[in-house]
Amino acid sequence: DLPREFEPASPARSADIIAASLELSGTVDLAYATLEQCTVSADAEAVDLTGATVVDVEMSGARIASLRMRDTGVRRLRIAGGRIGT
Repeated sequence: DLPREFEPASPARSADIIAASLELSGTVDLAYATLEQCTVSADAEAVDLTGATVVDVEMSGARIASLRMRDTGVRRLRIAGGRIGT
């Protein structure tokens, strides 16, 4: 259920990000954010999604050394390829 076109977005803590593409690098704080109908690509050291809401998101080819998702609400998340650590 993803849109055909995405607007680029900047990651931010507690942000509402809808129908966007995110390119993550370095250390990223998306704690308590809402990601809906997004695509995510990453080559990041750490991504914090603590308490976030993730709905209809595709993460492909992501390389993340540390992914924190404690208390994250996940609904329809596709992860394809890449490497993710905890």
